Amino acid sequence: MEYQKLVKSKKLPLIFQHGGAQSKRTWESGPDGREGFNTMFVRAGYEVYLVDQPRSGEANLSTEAVTPDTPWAANPMYGDKTLYVLSRVGRFGKCRRG
Repeated sequence: MEYQKLVKSKKLPLIFQHGGAQSKRTWESGPDGREGFNTMFVRAGYEVYLVDQPRSGEANLSTEAVTPDTPWAANPMYGDKTLYVLSRVGRFGKCRRG
C-alpha cells in the first residue's frame, strides 16, 4: 500500500483499488504520462491510499505455478511486462507509413 496523509485533510480518505490484472500504478499516472488521480486528489485535500491486490503489482506474484501452464511460474516479470505492453504501448508498437 502507498498513502499520502495530509496534516489537514477532508474528513474521509479515498482508497483506490485497481481492477483485475493491474496494480496501484494505474492511479499513479495516465497512459500518456500525465499525473495520476492520486496526486490530483491530494491537491484537492484528500488523504489517498493506493492498494495492490494480492499477487498484483508490488504485492508480488508467486513463482509457484497455479497450473502447469501458468506463464509467470518461469518468469515472475511476465505479468508486469505483459501489462506494460498492452496498457502503455499497445500490441503493435510500430507505426507503418504508407
